[in-house]
Amino acid sequence: MTTILQIAFGGFLGGSLRYLLCRLPHGLLLANTIACFLLGLSQHSPFLAVGIAGALSTWSSLAAHLGPLLRTSRARFRPKYLRHHAVRICRDSYRLIRIVQVMDLKDFQYSESILIDAPAHHVYDLVTDVTRTGEWSPIVETCWWKEPSDHAEVGAWFIGRNVTPERTWETESLVTEAQRPIAFQWAVNGGVVRWGYTIAPTDTGCELTETWELTQQGLDFFREKYGDDAENQLADRRAAALAGIPATLVRIKEIAETAA
Repeated sequence: MTTILQIAFGGFLGGSLRYLLCRLPHGLLLANTIACFLLGLSQHSPFLAVGIAGALSTWSSLAAHLGPLLRTSRARFRPKYLRHHAVRICRDSYRLIRIVQVMDLKDFQYSESILIDAPAHHVYDLVTDVTRTGEWSPIVETCWWKEPSDHAEVGAWFIGRNVTPERTWETESLVTEAQRPIAFQWAVNGGVVRWGYTIAPTDTGCELTETWELTQQGLDFFREKYGDDAENQLADRRAAALAGIPATLVRIKEIAETAA
């Protein structure tokens, strides 16, 4: 109920602001621009993202088409037009509410650690050799450096080919941190997802931690690409990370300790 009240109050404010802005030259463009800006600041706030921003953008589109229509003599089309847009607005608002309430970025972050009886620098050299990723990853079949890159350094690019029973696809990753023997991080497909390893020395070797994190950019990407199915698609990605990271760490441990 609190969420509904926030959306209703935000919609009232956004609608009122839209009405005032649309009386100005280029007011519709200004309303949509402000709505996009507020959506970027919303941090999943129903009040801003669904209420104010939704009223500024979606309702402004309705107003832009409704005004000229009401000034014409085609009155017989008005009820049908209004019903069509009312259904569309309710549907889009419901999708936004689902995204705000269900897709919390905190649910798409995961890390796990494992103790390895091998020196930290040895483990670092192993995990930063992306050409060997297929030896330990359950999904990545192979990786290779994208020219002119040929080793792990900030700014280097590499390509990965992923294979599951359902599909095969490739990704491009940018190395964002390469600090031997402490950390190796990379961003996938322009920052949709961030992966990485951190290494901490121990008395008998080191502790390796692998992390996976969906970004806000990634959430927006899935929402735009998959629409109503975004929640299911993200759930699949999350399940793959939660199952794949422990398996990956165990395999890296086996390889590192065998070679140590």
